[in-house]
Amino acid sequence: MTTREVPSGAVEPWCVRSATYTRDLPEVTHTGLLGALWHRRNAQLAEFAGHLGVSERMISRWEAGGEAIIPGQ
Repeated sequence: MTTREVPSGAVEPWCVRSATYTRDLPEVTHTGLLGALWHRRNAQLAEFAGHLGVSERMISRWEAGGEAIIPGQ
């Protein structure tokens, strides 16, 4: 929010244009970040499975829309 006065007279509109972005090193990917996210998800999956009393594989099958899971059986 500004507190300055509105200028008198005509104000020219801004022009917006798109530009193509080219990565400096397109061959470098974020494998470090993806690996960290993968390990974090697996740790959370193991903890969640432990709370439900089922295996991690059962949670994965459940997420994939597989058979119904009844915890503790």
